[in-house]
Amino acid sequence: MTNLRTNPLHGILFAILGFAMFSTHDAIIKSFNGELGVVQIMFFSTIFSFPWVSTMIMTDGRPENFKPHRPFMLIARTLFGLGAGGFAFTAFMLLPFADVYGILFTTPLFITIFSVPFLGEKVGSFRAFAVLLGFCGVIVMLPLSLGEFSFGHLAAFGSALCSSFNAIVTRKIGRSERDAVMMMLPMGISLVILGLLLQFDYSAPTSIQIYKLMAIGALGFFAQLFIIMAYKRSDAALIAPMQYSQLIWAICFGSLFFSEDVSTRKLIGAAIIIASGLIILYRELKGQNSTNKPASSFRNFRPDTSRSWIKKKEK
Repeated sequence: MTNLRTNPLHGILFAILGFAMFSTHDAIIKSFNGELGVVQIMFFSTIFSFPWVSTMIMTDGRPENFKPHRPFMLIARTLFGLGAGGFAFTAFMLLPFADVYGILFTTPLFITIFSVPFLGEKVGSFRAFAVLLGFCGVIVMLPLSLGEFSFGHLAAFGSALCSSFNAIVTRKIGRSERDAVMMMLPMGISLVILGLLLQFDYSAPTSIQIYKLMAIGALGFFAQLFIIMAYKRSDAALIAPMQYSQLIWAICFGSLFFSEDVSTRKLIGAAIIIASGLIILYRELKGQNSTNKPASSFRNFRPDTSRSWIKKKEK
């Protein structure tokens, strides 16, 4: 059998392409600009990603069933995924790209904090310094006055918090639940919940909007697929930092399509957050503090098409 790790450069290229697709996914969400509600976008994007995930499972060839071993934890993961997705979609519509990504990049910081009570981690001085450094970066990025602080900022923080809990739960149940259960059942639960909420947040989409929703579903699926391929070909130490390339796409898309300017202060804050995330990643990969390392996913906010696939491949 061919060793997929013979050329790490291929993994890095797959990761950059995958994260670029995720950024394009987010740009399309932002382009709705309130034309459709968040619940409606989440519902239809999940609907349009369902066939891709179903096809992957049907062609997998392994005998799997859909009986969950820890159903309540799976439901909790689903709810956190929905919350993370709803908050993130809202933030993208209300804030500049770079602002949203800067706040979402705090997810590994929250994971590190919550890993103490939920995963039994010991956060020593090295990780504590990284967490403090990351939140200093957030303070630098945030508006200088309370009057500039908006619901969009709260939504972005809400997404980061929900994403961190989603990652914690995924880490706890990832070894006991099968891939099919981790993907298909939460998607089904999400569609039921979003379908019930849709009656309060629905307007007939135009043909162009339908095409956009189809693109969101496809981009979300293929982005994850490329990132899985990246983790199969390169070590996590090389792949995980590639997520920060999304900040470059955020600046490009924001400037080209949404007339957004990025101040030097925000760039400095984002750089500090990225540095803190890399410090935490380095510490996790050394694995000195625990045999149960916290999940290091930076953005688990996709509604039940979350990046749990990646974590499964890393184990």
